[in-house]
Amino acid sequence: MASFEKERGRVELLMRRLGRTPDEYRDPNAGAGESGADVVVVFGNRRIGIQVTDLDMGNTPGAARRAETGLARNAADRGSTYLTWGQNDPAKMVDAVGRSVTRKARMPFAGFDEFWLLMCAGVPEFGAIGATAVMTPWLSLAALDAATLPPLERSKYTRAFIHAVLGVEEQALYEWQRAGNWSKSTLPPVQRGPDVWEYKNDPELLRDPEGWFRREVKRVLAELRSTSSGASE
Repeated sequence: MASFEKERGRVELLMRRLGRTPDEYRDPNAGAGESGADVVVVFGNRRIGIQVTDLDMGNTPGAARRAETGLARNAADRGSTYLTWGQNDPAKMVDAVGRSVTRKARMPFAGFDEFWLLMCAGVPEFGAIGATAVMTPWLSLAALDAATLPPLERSKYTRAFIHAVLGVEEQALYEWQRAGNWSKSTLPPVQRGPDVWEYKNDPELLRDPEGWFRREVKRVLAELRSTSSGASE
């Protein structure tokens, strides 16, 4: 799947989680030059540039994802499944978020009314489910503030998010807004599908990861629309 389509899928999930419906999603890098954003969300005359990144929970950047991808490929070759564990050390989780914020905050951007950072966890993608998993019950707001507020305040971001697409809580979302601290919200429980640990054994994911990801984004969006419609009645 093309990079923009992946990133757009992650932004669509965030917009549904926020209860917002953009007029349009644009690829800011389809033409010449780099804008600093991965996806542009349009609301009327306002253009929001969003940088999208998957959190890397490994001790060494890239190592956990490479290891999980190897396990997944080996399991697929055997027609089997694999076992892996998400990061369960709170300090290392905070360090991973801090690394991502510091690295992304250095990037320039131009041409937008607002600029957001979206960090995704529990990504439903081949070789990434465990490597990007965040145990949100243990992710402290105070620790996040201490690790990330200085680089965020120095950056040009107006908002930042950590969105746990799959996780042990019901759609946990962390949010920061300029001149504020991190906050956290979860949605009321709904009928649950497979959790983060079951997805790693999904035969469709192992067989066709890109097609599986497209279908999973559509499924989650449909569930969120259904939940929103029921709440408004």
